[in-house]
Amino acid sequence: MDRLERYRQIVRTFLEEYAQESVSPNESVTAELVFDEKRDRYLLVHVGWQGARRIYGCPMQIDIIDNKVWLQHNATEVFVDQELIARGIHSDDMVLGLQSPRIRELVAAKKQNAIVESIPFRN
Repeated sequence: MDRLERYRQIVRTFLEEYAQESVSPNESVTAELVFDEKRDRYLLVHVGWQGARRIYGCPMQIDIIDNKVWLQHNATEVFVDQELIARGIHSDDMVLGLQSPRIRELVAAKKQNAIVESIPFRN
């Protein structure tokens, strides 16, 4: 299985497992998965009612863009990026799209500096 297909499978499996745990069986709220595999868009949507209150929202959106996994939205308490990395997404292929481009640049620079600083000095 190539890397892109492996990433797709990891994202789908993660969302399927999360969807099963994200709603209580006593509630009339369902967790719906929306997978657009042609465009690599993967969403979790909650739909239903809590008493007289309408529930509708997308707590999580993950896209795959240029062979990288983009966390576009996360309205959960789960560290989705860390979960996906633990499941096999390479950390360099994980993009926090929900952060501004400037913050992503700063994080990448800090990460690069940490790598350089870990290289032992040689004469």
